Amino acid sequence: MALRERLRELLFPLMITAIVCCVWILSRAQPLHDGAMPAYYPAPDPSLLERAMAAAGRDEVGRRPAEWPVAGASVDDPAE
Repeated sequence: MALRERLRELLFPLMITAIVCCVWILSRAQPLHDGAMPAYYPAPDPSLLERAMAAAGRDEVGRRPAEWPVAGASVDDPAE
């Protein structure tokens, strides 16, 4: 029983100290980046997507010519 009380007397202040140290360290942490796109990340090439879609025989929406809407048909209701 005395050992348990002695451990509690020693561990409680250590736990409080550890929590305070963790909060202090985290409060001083710097963000990994400023939110801007890194310079090494290549800018997307819009013509690359266009060429890939043309090679696959699709339009800019990704549909094949057989899936193109019929003139006069409603876009909302494909049964028309």
